[in-house]
Amino acid sequence: MWRHVGSYRLVKPGVMDEEPTFYITDEVGNAISHSDTPNSKLAPLIYSPNCELEDPKTMTYSVFWVTEEVKKENYLYRDYLNGATEQEWRSSRLQPWFNLYEEYFEAEYKKFNNLALPFDALEMHEKF
Repeated sequence: MWRHVGSYRLVKPGVMDEEPTFYITDEVGNAISHSDTPNSKLAPLIYSPNCELEDPKTMTYSVFWVTEEVKKENYLYRDYLNGATEQEWRSSRLQPWFNLYEEYFEAEYKKFNNLALPFDALEMHEKF
């Protein structure tokens, strides 16, 4: 299921912390495969004139567009993690679609453990 579920956050006036909203694209959206070099984009869009999810006038859409020429009989690809880089563990987040080797996680764990903070947290805590 998680291969087909996307999420976005709704921002409401006067609310500081938004809750994620999950959605599943239709059969056309699910048929578009992932690529790190996509030729199209797909974005969820929600139209809510009163900023209420339970409002009967609220409608959801998936807006799709191509970003480069797609020749006849070629496939459409989109980036499932648009804008995410390896700094945000992009490869790990793509695990529902691709198998990752144990060595990848071991290497990332070592990088995380060896990460030097640019400040001394204890010193900052004592200051404030």
